[in-house]
Amino acid sequence: MGLQIYQMKNTAALILVLCNVLLTSSCTSPAKKFTGKWRPVSAVLTGDLKPITLKKSGDHYEIESESLFANLSELHYNKKEDCLTGDAGGITIAVKYNKVSKHITIGPKNIDLISQFMEFEKFR
Repeated sequence: MGLQIYQMKNTAALILVLCNVLLTSSCTSPAKKFTGKWRPVSAVLTGDLKPITLKKSGDHYEIESESLFANLSELHYNKKEDCLTGDAGGITIAVKYNKVSKHITIGPKNIDLISQFMEFEKFR
């Protein structure tokens, strides 16, 4: 009887540890992955793009840039699509985070042409 109780306690402890690991590793907050300083990945593909800063401001996000994205309205997190979206002169812009490369891409939301997206990497 004592051995069974010991095994049940160990099993319960293991289940709690596994649940904690799964919850903490799979749930990265949108603010953490999107905010920060980002620089263009390739000057060849992105032209004269300068680094940008993505900041959370209340319930929305903002891009700070010298000239690029000047007419981009505030960005809002779209939980269903796991991206930020905003309006830029009548065009819906999406900021998507790539979990593998840890880069963001910015471009028109409903266009899948890779040439329409700008890719940025985080730096300090």
